[in-house]
Amino acid sequence: MPECFDTLDTALAAVARDKEKKRLWTILTFQGSNTFYLFWSAANAGQIVAGILNEDLPASDASLPKVLPNKALPQLKRGGVDKGHPEYEQNEINRQTVSKTKALRASVADVLAQQWKVNTWTFTGHAEERMLLNFGALYTQFAVASGQIPTVIIYNSDSPCTVDDPRASSFLQPRSCSAKLTHLAKRYPFAQFTIYYYKAYHGGGSASSDGASSSSSSGSTAPNFISGDNIELLPFTPELRELCAQNNIK
Repeated sequence: MPECFDTLDTALAAVARDKEKKRLWTILTFQGSNTFYLFWSAANAGQIVAGILNEDLPASDASLPKVLPNKALPQLKRGGVDKGHPEYEQNEINRQTVSKTKALRASVADVLAQQWKVNTWTFTGHAEERMLLNFGALYTQFAVASGQIPTVIIYNSDSPCTVDDPRASSFLQPRSCSAKLTHLAKRYPFAQFTIYYYKAYHGGGSASSDGASSSSSSGSTAPNFISGDNIELLPFTPELRELCAQNNIK
């Protein structure tokens, strides 16, 4: 289940406290509601493996570079390893490659272990996907309690990925969060959807933990692949950006 907050400000404060920092997020609310639901992106094993491949890291132990102990490297006459020698520099590069490869492999093993334990994939995927898995229940809950057709408001750290993005979301169909949100609006034709985004999403990198990287600066314009009479995609307003600034969200 998502984290719940009484105000958008407290939800954004929770975003600012995120220790991983690279996770993307989605906040769902309904007009007139005092509840804001926070969803985080979560990596699955396939996304982490894709990260290894995109980093051009060794795929097997046999292809790992050899790391020599310092005593096997060229030494200074006065004692100690010669850190200016090319062999030392190459050995350090090898050491970093091995360390990074082992860390990423451990991440794969950890994710696989978690998924085996809970026997579900529902906790993985882009933040929008995780929100969509819970949307129907939350929408119905508010509609019944308020007696109204909800007006849906979604705040995204990044604009929804598109089918052209190398790492477009594919856990749920159709492919890409833009297509999923367009489909969602069609399923609820009497509701109005407004989606705000803080940054323009670029899914070509591997920096973030959901296999996506939002490398654009806040305020950059995103391509709009969301369509429908009852849905619109908008950048954060100046007021929303000020709220992010107050919570030290980069």
